[in-house]
Amino acid sequence: MMLALLDDLETSHAGRAKALLYRDIARGDRATRKRLAQRLGMRPATVSGLIGEMIDDGLVVEGRPEGAARKGRPEIPLRAAPARLVALVLRVVSRDIRGVLVDLAGRPVAEHTVPLDRRSAENAAILAAFEAAAKPLLASVPAGSGACGVAVSVPGLVDAAHGRWAYSSRWPRMRDITFDALATTLGWPIRVDRNLNVELRARLLRRPEERDGSVLFVHWGYGVGSSFADNGRIVTSRLGGFAEFGHWTVAPGSDRRCRCGQTGCLEAEAGLWALLPELRASHGAVPSDELAFEQFLARPGIAELPAIARATEAMAGALRNLYLAFFADRIVLTGPFSRHPAIMARLDASFRRHLPDFVTAPVPLRTARAGADDEIVGSALPLLQAGLLPLLEPSSRQRRNHGARKVAAAS
Repeated sequence: MMLALLDDLETSHAGRAKALLYRDIARGDRATRKRLAQRLGMRPATVSGLIGEMIDDGLVVEGRPEGAARKGRPEIPLRAAPARLVALVLRVVSRDIRGVLVDLAGRPVAEHTVPLDRRSAENAAILAAFEAAAKPLLASVPAGSGACGVAVSVPGLVDAAHGRWAYSSRWPRMRDITFDALATTLGWPIRVDRNLNVELRARLLRRPEERDGSVLFVHWGYGVGSSFADNGRIVTSRLGGFAEFGHWTVAPGSDRRCRCGQTGCLEAEAGLWALLPELRASHGAVPSDELAFEQFLARPGIAELPAIARATEAMAGALRNLYLAFFADRIVLTGPFSRHPAIMARLDASFRRHLPDFVTAPVPLRTARAGADDEIVGSALPLLQAGLLPLLEPSSRQRRNHGARKVAAAS
């Protein structure tokens, strides 16, 4: 994750040299001052000065000298110190609020989980659960670490620009949660984002080839949602919603009421929460947790149930419309339904059957399981980048020296 932090970091021109040095050190390839100067073509004095600043700032630490028994000045190995900055990530996993404190390498420093089992939970109870998940982790910040803030990753409709969580099918009585009071209580700034957006952000880091062109990232599970990236940039709207196709009307005459209050929504036809009553009527205790439901789907005959077949057809039709809206170069599906080969095959066949004749080369449907840490990494990344940026700017003395060398070279 440390190298990924520097991918899109826009340092000043003067900060570029320091960022290059830090990247080389973070790579872990036996970095020393001498080797860095040789590899990067920098003046030894410049390297020494910038490394000294990073050591003073705690970004870099020195190891034991190499070649101390040989003649000449021994070289001192350098390594990055990931614990210099930490960020707190709060996310929804099933009906739990999970908090994790992560460092620059994306490693968990501490974790804490608070259950929130009540489907009827309203704003106050949900906010209390977020606070309870976060507070114990504040005391776990390592000595010498800088706190970059709190990243809140949630499902549903999110107005990230204004830090507002507008809606989630998991808690239908929740509306328009803002986290300003929690930021004041914790004393840390808070950034709010959709979970699908941060998962896609992490996927693009793991798969740089997908930053070329467009990616439609679709989740079919407890709820239904999507995210979209064009040339590595995740597209959003000023209002927060984007490609919120879980609430597209796919069955206008249906009496299946969605938790958003409307009827005929895709979620009401294909979301796990909507299928549970029918599935439980015939098969008893069917889990609502997505990982557990994936195991349930693997039982013989479950994928062929009428409820699953009906949901697959609804999903295929909606996916067809979504594709015709974006014409993405790639469509990637996640969630328990897409992990079942037979369901995925039927979805793919129905999706293609619904496409008009002018689509001569339809995009293939791919299935994927989001990386175990994708939501954490994708959430923490912007906060850690913002915290790292000022530490990679050279001191005023280094900037003066750099300017003096440019003047001397010009004269």
